[in-house]
Amino acid sequence: MPPRLSLRAARTCLLALAVALTVTQGFASRARAYCRENVKAQAMGACSASADVPDLFWTRSCMTYVFNDQLVSRLPLLSEKELRDGFNESFATWQAVDCGKGRKPFYVEQTTGFTTTDKAEFLFDVMNESVIMAKTRDEWATLDQDANALALTLLWHDRDTGEILDVDMELNTGAGRFANCDKPCGRDMMDLRNTITHEAGHVLGLGHSTVQGATMFADAPDGETQKRTLEPDDELGYCKLDLPEFTCPDAACQCPAPEIYPSKRTVKSCACTTAGAGGSAPVMGLGLLVGLVGIAFARGLRRRKRS
Repeated sequence: MPPRLSLRAARTCLLALAVALTVTQGFASRARAYCRENVKAQAMGACSASADVPDLFWTRSCMTYVFNDQLVSRLPLLSEKELRDGFNESFATWQAVDCGKGRKPFYVEQTTGFTTTDKAEFLFDVMNESVIMAKTRDEWATLDQDANALALTLLWHDRDTGEILDVDMELNTGAGRFANCDKPCGRDMMDLRNTITHEAGHVLGLGHSTVQGATMFADAPDGETQKRTLEPDDELGYCKLDLPEFTCPDAACQCPAPEIYPSKRTVKSCACTTAGAGGSAPVMGLGLLVGLVGIAFARGLRRRKRS
């Protein structure tokens, strides 16, 4: 019998408060400072691992994301090429980690076009796009999110199993001016790759680390670039995700279209089928109609406040 899935959909902003960790004697002293997201993630506070609840995980071996058609114009310090290269390089940083298993990494593909979709959401009965979008200061304020949050990655997942169904990402142009900080950036300028490499870790299933200096540490000062490269804590967390191996489905090596999740899914056993509406349906006979519902929570990188 399939698991019963409760009807619950929420879009919650997680604004983690980073906790400094004193590091001594090298990496051994900070083992397991990385954190995997799980289905019991709270609306506030740092990522908290739990052995009693399912972690978030991917069953697909690849995902494709698309830029909103206003993204380039809303990041005026970056050309479209710099923007696309920055995202590609950020995801490639994670894909380059050698976990010692001789496996091809989880594959993240960027489309060449744009989408008019400008809302982070999960929809039933249609193919969901993983959208990258930029919000103005006023738009961000209407979302009731921390004004200092540079970006948020929303993970839509099955609340009982932890399977990740869809991902969206929002950039907050009101918190800083995104730029390429290969050359020193000035006041209120935030390095794109620094931010997106952090967000890419969330896309894969990692939460915030308590290791200062790690890519998955929760905040960043103006012009920071050190999150472009991974620390041992980040690499260990990535390998512990044990992401599915990607195998090219054809000569073009493109990621297949994502699954369409039906709002109602019938599982038949013998000749009996029983309907239930969206929540925990009573079992009558030997069948069950299940409403597949994911919840979304968001993690992101926060701009460090100046004292």
